[in-house]
Amino acid sequence: MDPLTYSSATATAASTPHISPTPHMMINYINTVHYMVNSLFRVVNPIKSLVFYYILWITLHYICAHMYPELCAPKTIYGFVITPFIVSAPHCVAMRWVIYEGSNLIHTMWIVFGTWITSRLL
Repeated sequence: MDPLTYSSATATAASTPHISPTPHMMINYINTVHYMVNSLFRVVNPIKSLVFYYILWITLHYICAHMYPELCAPKTIYGFVITPFIVSAPHCVAMRWVIYEGSNLIHTMWIVFGTWITSRLL
């Protein structure tokens, strides 16, 4: 006895007609996939660079916000005494700038994101 004759999967596969792909069908399929991939890349590439840009700024803001108190305003008596002198040091000025600009950028990012969501809903 042939074991394949008793398989329900084989019986179903044998009863469905098999359509062999023609070269024209394959070319249409490849063109469709190519179009879909290109469309996806056109959407993802600008978003990818924006997401990287925002993640970079969020990371810089986070790091500087945690480093500033340690390096520019220590929590000791000595830190209290030296703060007026060290606050104008270049690294403290740079960290304050990153914290300020990073905060503005993150705020603007939320406004843009909220506007985009609202425009999609309306």
